[in-house]
Amino acid sequence: MRWLGLLLGLTFFISHRLLGQFQLVGSTVQAGTPGCYQITDNIPNQAGAIWSQYQIDLSQSASWEFTFNLGNQQEGGDGLVFVLQAQRSDALGGFDNQLGYMGISPSIGVEFDTGNTSFDHIAVNKDGNIDNASSLNLTGPVPALPSNTSLKDGKDHLVHINWKARTNQLEIFLDCLLRISLKVDLIKDVFSDSSTVWWGITGSTGPGMNVSRQTVCLQSMTRSWTTCPFERVQLSAHQSRDGVYTWTPGTLLDNATIRSPTVTLGTSQLFTVSYQNACGLPVQDSIYIDVRPLPNLVATPSPCLKNGKTHLEVKTQDLNSTYRWFHSGETTANVEVSQPGSYTVQVASSATCTINHVFEVDLCPPQIYVPDVFSPNADGINDYLQLFSEDSLATELTIFNRWGEVVFHSNVSEQSWDGTSRTIACPQGLYTYVLSYCRWNSPIELTYKKKGNILLVR
Repeated sequence: MRWLGLLLGLTFFISHRLLGQFQLVGSTVQAGTPGCYQITDNIPNQAGAIWSQYQIDLSQSASWEFTFNLGNQQEGGDGLVFVLQAQRSDALGGFDNQLGYMGISPSIGVEFDTGNTSFDHIAVNKDGNIDNASSLNLTGPVPALPSNTSLKDGKDHLVHINWKARTNQLEIFLDCLLRISLKVDLIKDVFSDSSTVWWGITGSTGPGMNVSRQTVCLQSMTRSWTTCPFERVQLSAHQSRDGVYTWTPGTLLDNATIRSPTVTLGTSQLFTVSYQNACGLPVQDSIYIDVRPLPNLVATPSPCLKNGKTHLEVKTQDLNSTYRWFHSGETTANVEVSQPGSYTVQVASSATCTINHVFEVDLCPPQIYVPDVFSPNADGINDYLQLFSEDSLATELTIFNRWGEVVFHSNVSEQSWDGTSRTIACPQGLYTYVLSYCRWNSPIELTYKKKGNILLVR
């Protein structure tokens, strides 16, 4: 069973690093703790960003929650910006008071700025603007904390951003306090009637001593998880303040009102969970379960052993499929076997979904030839009715005349019929035979029967 929490940890090491849900740009790296990212380090003139690769639809309400830590160097760092933008999934602005946001357009940015005014503040700007006196400023600046306390206190600060699509209301909470409530039609006035955007966080440092290690830890997000058909998966939400959870669609889950329900899926599905955060604010997280298909197997019919061997083979349309035969550990699509029995091969697709196929291998039925005509006229050609087989067989042959009378019976394979019955020559005509045969020492269920007609010619 897989366990899926809503706090995701990914590892990236190079510029423009993409894995899973997020793309890390510029100076941003994973901070070590799952779900946490270092946007800038204690290095001058850095700019970094983290972007979700899943666009959201602003016609639907949404919320985001994260903590940030801007270090404890009072003279260092520029700050961070929470951004909704439609430019590109790896957008990045400049450093030195540009907050990694300047120039990203169209966009709306909620800045947590520690460098442009006499007090650390929050402001909302659009289209990559960082000048709060500009016409692109939508509101602010307002003190980040009520007492004008510095954000560069080495502590984690909780941010909750709430977008109410029905009323076009944008709310920004910091440490459980509502700092900004802005009425703005994001779709019409910012994104020119387009509702799909990327979301992320940018930040920068300046020259000289204006540096700071600035980190963010994402608490709520939409993320995806890859699984295989009908594999049991356990979802998990963050702790709810009141212990109440509402998952949708709830009918697919074993319990839609608990923190960690389980589900078994045959097709991909998006789930959302609503609960209260530590501040008592409503939060909605989402998780997309991406159900990858099983390998599309084409297997040869179960063959039989002929001359002591046969080949088993499976094929898939996925050229990157891998194979493992349980009986031998072989990793090819085709193997040779020499014994009757059950043979299982496990096939894994490039998406790591596996399927087992079982071959049931028996000995091939023995082959025996019964001539359909013979001429017992003592000319030395086809004077006897004989059985022919390459296998070592036990046989029982019975021949009947047209009236159903037995004219010949033998359970000796090498015995032939000379066309007589009780030493009297049988007349020319058509005779019926019934033949039972099996390999020596074979169980009774492996006995075969054959019927046919023989023409006796004189």
